[in-house]
Amino acid sequence: MFKIRFLVEIVLFLAKEIFELIRTSRSIDELEERVQRLVQQAAGKLLVGALEHIDLQLSSQRDPVLKNVGRRSRTLVTSFGEITFRRRLYRNRETGTYRFLLDKALRLPERQRVTPRMTRLILELGTEMPFRRAARILGFLVPGIQPMTVWAKVQEAGEQAVQDTETLRAAVFEDGVVPS
Repeated sequence: MFKIRFLVEIVLFLAKEIFELIRTSRSIDELEERVQRLVQQAAGKLLVGALEHIDLQLSSQRDPVLKNVGRRSRTLVTSFGEITFRRRLYRNRETGTYRFLLDKALRLPERQRVTPRMTRLILELGTEMPFRRAARILGFLVPGIQPMTVWAKVQEAGEQAVQDTETLRAAVFEDGVVPS
């Protein structure tokens, strides 16, 4: 379980910073935006702590054939901002293959910076309006989303839809599978 001290530090940090924001903000609009960013930062810190704790637990329960070869950083764009955490890389002594147990446990897609939930948000807006506008709206919720990120995610989804359609077409017309 998380260390209580870590959680208490986060709560005290949040309380102190919110009182400072109340003191220094010039309007409710500014206060609301700054508190939202602060809460997102705190949630990011909690998530990083949780992920690194899970990675430590996975390390202690791993198969002895897996050798820890060091830690690597990974950055993700989440629905509350960008986070960076460190996780252990393992090499299988028998096969020579490498893997991250944390990535596998969380089913994190390889070489994807944007989380699946954030991708769904991007696609929801990016398929309904211009990419620049979608990025601006997403920026109210999550800092740092660029129009090119929206464009890239929509392109990936489009390519996947084309592949899925081709697979279905082949199944129906070449293999005789009747769709449900």
